[in-house]
Amino acid sequence: MFSKNFLLGAFLASTAFAADATNTTDYATTPSPSDDYEGSSVKLPSFTNMKGLGIDAAGNLYISGYKKASGVGKVAPDGKVSAFKYAGKQVFNIRSDKDAKFYLADPSNKRIHVVSQNSTNIGIRCRATNSVLGNGMVGPVDLVLGKDETVYFTAYNQKQNTGGIFACKKGETVAKKLYTGGAIYGIDLDPQEKFVYFTETTSKSKRIKKIAVEKLMAGNNKQCNTVYKFSEEVLGKGGELTTLRFDTSGIVYVAIQGSGSIAIFDSSAPVQDDNVDVLLLDESLANPKALEISQGYLHIVGDSFYEKIALDESVKGRQETFIAK
Repeated sequence: MFSKNFLLGAFLASTAFAADATNTTDYATTPSPSDDYEGSSVKLPSFTNMKGLGIDAAGNLYISGYKKASGVGKVAPDGKVSAFKYAGKQVFNIRSDKDAKFYLADPSNKRIHVVSQNSTNIGIRCRATNSVLGNGMVGPVDLVLGKDETVYFTAYNQKQNTGGIFACKKGETVAKKLYTGGAIYGIDLDPQEKFVYFTETTSKSKRIKKIAVEKLMAGNNKQCNTVYKFSEEVLGKGGELTTLRFDTSGIVYVAIQGSGSIAIFDSSAPVQDDNVDVLLLDESLANPKALEISQGYLHIVGDSFYEKIALDESVKGRQETFIAK
């Protein structure tokens, strides 16, 4: 049977933020790692309804929902919180590239905006026309950047359980629809960028699927395969699939909203219930919306809460403090 805590051969550790940004002496220390540790999260000051999370090479967090739906807050490693300028209306997920540019999925205007780290210049990397996106679709929701500079994103219609995958190749700014299916939220490329993995929900099931990049770009949807169909035991009662992310070794992490958990499995082997591990988050993080893996840590946000968990042997058992300023 699957375990309730996933250790990746290491202990779990979590770093907490102070609850009051005006009191820099009020901070929490990391709990002692243990085999039965189930997580500890802290409410972030000035953040609400967080749906997106990005991380740069220096370890700065970029989180949506800062003071307003369109706000993005930059949280530095020392805990200082500042506004990351963005003039959209709503931000879901966030990605960064090797040039420190940030890509923000804004479904309010059906665009992916690109913003330079040290600039207020905002450009349009990819936009979806109404005819391409479809009536009632919410998107872009999640996105992933390929090494060839293709941008893939997802959209969904929750009422009808329909959705799709869209893309803009390098040099293109108008999206093309590549895949039509159930309600699609999370998306990522495997480390070799041979396959696109995504979450798909229909009235009958919730699944992780994959399709070869070359097949997807050619519009060959029949080559799409189910990686894992969630059982209620793994999904949890009322669980909904949100963000999906790979780590560099091919491990997949899937956020489950409603049950406050992360489903984790190795993409190199057949996936069944007995080899899907379930990481239970702190009870305040019942609705994880976004996650990222960076420098040996798993970062998760949802509602107004954040949790950080050590996954890598190189950071195992590291004790830290974090002050939100």
